[in-house]
Amino acid sequence: MAAVLGRIRANRTEVVEVLRRRCEIPAMSAGVRLLAWEPKQPPVAIVTWAVVNDVPQFIRATLTQLEAALRGKNWLAANRSVRELVERLEQVGVKVNVEGTR
Repeated sequence: MAAVLGRIRANRTEVVEVLRRRCEIPAMSAGVRLLAWEPKQPPVAIVTWAVVNDVPQFIRATLTQLEAALRGKNWLAANRSVRELVERLEQVGVKVNVEGTR
C-alpha cells in the first residue's frame, strides 16, 4: 500500500489531471468501453447519407416505418422519429403531412 501511495505522490500532477478529466466524461453504459475521449471544437457537422437504388421499395418500407412510428412502435420504425421518416420520404420525392405536426 505504501508503494502505491508513493507512486501516486510522485505523479500527483498527472493523477490530478486524470481525475479532473474523468469528471468531464459521462459514465458509460454497462458493456460499453470508452476507447478515446477527444471532443472536437464546435461547430461539428454530422452528415448521414445513403444511396437508394430501389426508390419504390424504399418508399414502401419508409411508409411502413412511418406507420409504426405513429403507433409508438419505434423499434419497427428503425428507431427513427416521425420527422426523420418524413424527411427521408421528401428526399426521394414524396411529401406527406402528418396530422398534429408541422
